[in-house]
Amino acid sequence: METSMDKLLSKVDSEKCVGIEISNKSSSIILSCPRTYCANGSLHYPPSPTVSPGTVEHCIFVKTPSIDTGTIGVLTYKFPETYSIAILFSNRYYYTLDSIHFGLWFLDGTGIPISKIYEDMKDKIAKNVSNDCFDHCVIGNEARTLRVWHRHVKVLATMSYTTKAILRVEILDNTVAESEN
Repeated sequence: METSMDKLLSKVDSEKCVGIEISNKSSSIILSCPRTYCANGSLHYPPSPTVSPGTVEHCIFVKTPSIDTGTIGVLTYKFPETYSIAILFSNRYYYTLDSIHFGLWFLDGTGIPISKIYEDMKDKIAKNVSNDCFDHCVIGNEARTLRVWHRHVKVLATMSYTTKAILRVEILDNTVAESEN
């Protein structure tokens, strides 16, 4: 079944890209103040300023033309309290040379420079850190659902292993999702 993200990506003229789809399935949580950072590539379709309960929002990052690195970076959204969720993505140009990975991280505080968040997430991935507030996955023959939670919020994510990758993120009330923990 084709989704709106599939339709958006079908119109993107890029060898490598990542489309991020955020579904807010919470009862009252509003995500706001998105920030983006691209270590490689660029923002093609910007994130929505807010992601309200019951909505689905999209953004797309693309590979820079004539550079063989793919698209790599991070998107953050602020929660009503003093914390944020960071979504790391990569869709490398050469699958045989570089790993494709994605990650989720709940951060306390909202004023951390986004380039620092990106570097810290790369460092956590290199050290294979995973806990309730940070999870990551290298995508290849296998992929899995990432799960992180903080206070009353749970976030789930999956990512496809294609040239036009889709990273799907769900925001849930943790009370609704506790049976899955």
